[in-house]
Amino acid sequence: MEEIILSKSCIHWGTLPKSSRVNNKVILESMLDDHKYWEENNPDIKLTHSKHHTWLISYIVEKLRAEDQNHFGKLAGHTFFGNVDMPGHDSLRRNHYNRADLKQSPGAVIMYFLNGSGEVHIENDDPPDLDRVFRFTIKPGRFLCFNSNLTYMRTKNKEKEPRGVAVFTVYR
Repeated sequence: MEEIILSKSCIHWGTLPKSSRVNNKVILESMLDDHKYWEENNPDIKLTHSKHHTWLISYIVEKLRAEDQNHFGKLAGHTFFGNVDMPGHDSLRRNHYNRADLKQSPGAVIMYFLNGSGEVHIENDDPPDLDRVFRFTIKPGRFLCFNSNLTYMRTKNKEKEPRGVAVFTVYR
């Protein structure tokens, strides 16, 4: 018997090694500074480049490649931006799949949580389990990677401080 997999939805998560040089506080301060120029009709904040961003992306991509070379061996950068969820606010319900231009559509979304708490809800888009939702607990220093076509949202930020999330999309 043979099998052909037409598509596969995956969710991976983990943390950075304690030896990483990524400084969440530095990234968050820079993100909040960039947030001052944010336009309310666009949730994605263009971030000022920092060596901490480069380290962050490199650590996570290499960790994913080490865990599953077949699935993550060809990851290449697409976009990098920040999201800030203010106290009492949640994120938009969205995905990063561009059906109109599949060649420019990223394959995966990676989120890194700088601070805060709450959950990320990721909706399953494959029958027969369309009503199934994956719930991921937000903790500083954790990352989450999933297919770009999966719809997600972050729950209300119940902290008194803004919640910072570094987001990057990648081609596979």
